[in-house]
Amino acid sequence: MHPEGRPEARDVRWAHKPSTIVRRTARALIAIGDAPDPVVLRGSAIVVWDALVPPRTIDDLVAMLEATFSENRSEIDSDVGTTLATLVAAGVVEPLPAPAQGP
Repeated sequence: MHPEGRPEARDVRWAHKPSTIVRRTARALIAIGDAPDPVVLRGSAIVVWDALVPPRTIDDLVAMLEATFSENRSEIDSDVGTTLATLVAAGVVEPLPAPAQGP
């Protein structure tokens, strides 16, 4: 993890935890995971959540958001890292193991 609590590994694919309970309202997404309190997502954080299907790396997420929003790459990268850290702390996303290498 990054010193600020953000995930660092750029090659790790992140995915929703199957046990997560999710509810949407008109303005927010509420996810209940392993942490004692649910996490409430709004705005671009919901876009990050939705983009995790299928599982993606941080770089994949940043590239998707860069194509959608007008912010520069470093701002998007920071926002994605912060959002992922929040989701990890709430226990609603997890890193997937690296795919098995062929023979």
